[in-house]
Amino acid sequence: MVADGFSQYLGLLFVPAAVGVVLFLPQLQENALAIISALVGSVILTIATTAVVARFLSPKSDGEG
Repeated sequence: MVADGFSQYLGLLFVPAAVGVVLFLPQLQENALAIISALVGSVILTIATTAVVARFLSPKSDGEG
């Protein structure tokens, strides 16, 4: 019940983002390769960093170095 008041206006939150995409569509198309490369690179870096931190923080069993 609490979220009912919020959820009825949820669609309005996407309007500014959609307007921005439409407004800057030519620039987004020109720089699509750079944008996609940055997104893929950041995802790979995030996954690798998470793996390193998880390995560092996880408890080691007796048989592991």
